[in-house]
Amino acid sequence: MSAGRPHPVAARLVRAALLLFPAHFRTDWGASVEETLLDRLDSEAGGPLSTPWIVARTLIGLVVAAPGVWLDRAAHRRSLTPAPRRRESFAMDVLLQDLRFAVRSLARRPGFALVAVATLALGIGANTAMFSVVNGVLLRPLPYPDPDQLHMIWQTSLDDPDERSVMSRPDIDDIAELAPIAAIAGYSTSTMTMAGDEGAELVQAARVTTPLLELFDVEPVLGRDLTTDETTPEGPHRVVLGWELWQRRFGGRADVLGQVVDLAEVPYEVVGVAPRGFEYPSATELWIAERNAGAPGGCGRGCHTLRAVARLAPGATLASATAALDALAPRLTEQYPDSNTGKRFRAEGLAAYTVGDVRTGLLLVLGAVGLVLLIACANVANLLLARSATRATEMSVRAALGAGRGRLGSQMLVESAVLSGAGAVAGVGIAWATVSGLREMARDAVPRIDEVAIDGSVLMYAAGIAVVVAVLFGLLPALNAARSSGLTGLVAGNRGGTLGGRTRSRRMLVAAEVGLSLVLLVGAGLLMRSFQRLYAEELGYDADHVARFRVVLPDSRYEELEPTVTFFSQLEARLAALPGVEHVGSSFGAPLAPGRATVGVIVDGRPEPAPGEGEEAEARPMTPGFLDAIGVPLIRGRALTAADDRSSTPVALVNETFARTVFPGEEAIGRRVHLTVDFGYGDWDGELEPMWEIVGIVGDVRTAGPRTPAEPGVYMPVAQFGPGFLHVHLRTAPGLTAGVFAPAREILRTLDPDVPMRQPETLRESVDEETAVTRFYLTLMSLFAALAVVLASVGLYGVVSYLVSRRQREVGIRMALGATGDEVTRLLVKEGLAPSLWGLLVGVLVVLAGGRVLEGVLFGVEPSDPWVIAGVTLLLLVVVSVATTIPAHRASRMHPTVALRSE
Repeated sequence: MSAGRPHPVAARLVRAALLLFPAHFRTDWGASVEETLLDRLDSEAGGPLSTPWIVARTLIGLVVAAPGVWLDRAAHRRSLTPAPRRRESFAMDVLLQDLRFAVRSLARRPGFALVAVATLALGIGANTAMFSVVNGVLLRPLPYPDPDQLHMIWQTSLDDPDERSVMSRPDIDDIAELAPIAAIAGYSTSTMTMAGDEGAELVQAARVTTPLLELFDVEPVLGRDLTTDETTPEGPHRVVLGWELWQRRFGGRADVLGQVVDLAEVPYEVVGVAPRGFEYPSATELWIAERNAGAPGGCGRGCHTLRAVARLAPGATLASATAALDALAPRLTEQYPDSNTGKRFRAEGLAAYTVGDVRTGLLLVLGAVGLVLLIACANVANLLLARSATRATEMSVRAALGAGRGRLGSQMLVESAVLSGAGAVAGVGIAWATVSGLREMARDAVPRIDEVAIDGSVLMYAAGIAVVVAVLFGLLPALNAARSSGLTGLVAGNRGGTLGGRTRSRRMLVAAEVGLSLVLLVGAGLLMRSFQRLYAEELGYDADHVARFRVVLPDSRYEELEPTVTFFSQLEARLAALPGVEHVGSSFGAPLAPGRATVGVIVDGRPEPAPGEGEEAEARPMTPGFLDAIGVPLIRGRALTAADDRSSTPVALVNETFARTVFPGEEAIGRRVHLTVDFGYGDWDGELEPMWEIVGIVGDVRTAGPRTPAEPGVYMPVAQFGPGFLHVHLRTAPGLTAGVFAPAREILRTLDPDVPMRQPETLRESVDEETAVTRFYLTLMSLFAALAVVLASVGLYGVVSYLVSRRQREVGIRMALGATGDEVTRLLVKEGLAPSLWGLLVGVLVVLAGGRVLEGVLFGVEPSDPWVIAGVTLLLLVVVSVATTIPAHRASRMHPTVALRSE
């Protein structure tokens, strides 16, 4: 005989020795004994005498064990002595042998292997896909040199240190002088019309106060960056193109340098092209100089129009920059009390700012999908425990033939690793297939979502969790296998002596699955309630059936108020004549639209407040039809009319919040207020700062979205106040909203071919975009919770079915003694529900103890909301009751004689 298969002589000797055993034993376990011997010969045979020695030991063990099999179990336990154990080696050849054995063993039971691999693939795939999002959005550094040195600089106030307000140009210039700041740039964004032989198109532009590519340490692919001279009010008009615009508009030609392009009717010379991928701020297609912010005679420190991004000096830290900013603010307050009283500054990492508020939500969803993986592990562990019960004799045979506890346990772990590896491969495939869907789902909700991909770090993560998962679900079956005690298990057969331990383990796993499912379902339920609250929140306007677009009149031809008012009057009159259009109105400061003007309010007859202490309100110039177009009610007083123009008394409407905060306990109508800003359309009959008489009060409007309370607002007629850039709103009949854009664009073109339609959208789209983040979290949590419930239900059904099958003899005896089917069903259901009830109790306690982590993503719902917890608990009770009742009812319908013969 020699090492390696086949071993015909050894096989014949084993088959001969098996003749000493009862026939049923040879039928049930003869093949396993023979295969185990062949495995040992393959893995342990070494020298010329090792194979005969292994065969001899096996034959001796069989001869010694045979009499005991004929006796009762107790006699066997006393008489049989386990085969000598030896310390197993984890050498490579043994590992490979275990691996081959595990593959053959799983291949013999393809149904079991398929269910286990599919369960693991779902858990690992969901985790890998979610980690790819977290990796791309939160973990991957920004694509700039030394990204940790890039910070946003915000203006804050003493009352709200976490406030993020835009900056004024003079304040930015003062911050640039601080030692920890290497460079700082203020910027604003806008859409501009680019004209040329290729036709006019709208492009996304950024106006910058200093060279931005230089600040980000990015080299242009062609030409150069803007220079400091070009960012002054007197500097020449130069432009740096983005890579995408250069390719699309100019075909990537190198001779674009020096070419003059027309931007908003102003010629700009192209001096450079930014590298591919550089689009800061987001989606920017070209960069020009911000000139007006530093213009002499401008509004100076009172004009807060610029975001600011800074690069720290080498060696500087966020702490040192914060200390310098804290020291600067009081100095500026002392020098400029009118504009800087109560003003502070703070620095925030650009990476943290870029991901915004999605960090908490994404980590929560990653934690939720981790719970799904734990449930999948519990399910597979249950499957392995059930399978190990049917393999008790096989393990005992292997132990009797010399396999030690470690070898038996390691064999089970190798099988777990094979299952986990296959699940990881399939899971990566699932993740790869779902990442594109996640990107599309989160496009309006999550920044940097385009950078999400299955890369090396994601694959390493999948491999890591595959190892952890293999240990998680393989540990219990391995411990059970290691407790096998030689041929004594052969006597026990399917009644294996470790049945009690396995049953307890499986019940604990069921309790864990149910508890984890409750935690996930409560999370999904809370998000669903948040989403309902967001949608039910009173916005103050009716977003349905409203189309809108933005119109920006060029200053060169609409410098005065009169042509501006005439243009919008003609535009609205022609739009109102379109079929299906019910109301038309325009405004600056529309709901969920860019462009806000916060102004100081001075009440006529009251002392002028100290700097920084007066009332503030949003100034919202509008045409008379605007409130009807978006459905804002007039509470009392009168509405604005076309007669309210420069020839009449300046009038205004205020919202309820304004009336309540500025005139508490007083009548607001008839009072006069002064607003500390205008839109530059000259004086009012020689009066630069007119008083506005309040003629009506309208309902509150949440212009910043349902999460933000309404602020004090003042509505003035465009015909008295300006400006020349408004959002035009059209309320239409149902079903006609999207169809008005084409004729509206044509009307706009006929009025002025150089004034394009900008940002056409429906108001409902804007509201939906505002709730996109919550909807994204809700969708993922709902999917994961549904998956968890399915896995837990299947696992519970399998456990109860198994436990019931183990008690068929007991069921038969009870029914033979007169028990009815209903009584048996109640008994089995009661015992089957016990672990689920423990799981529900522990799950509720976990929710109550840790629900606060959800606060950051909830709206209008407490993490311990009793309705959600009670509803989820009731739902799971129904699910586990059904999963328990079906196998119990099936067992109760079995005839007693069949049940008694089952074992």
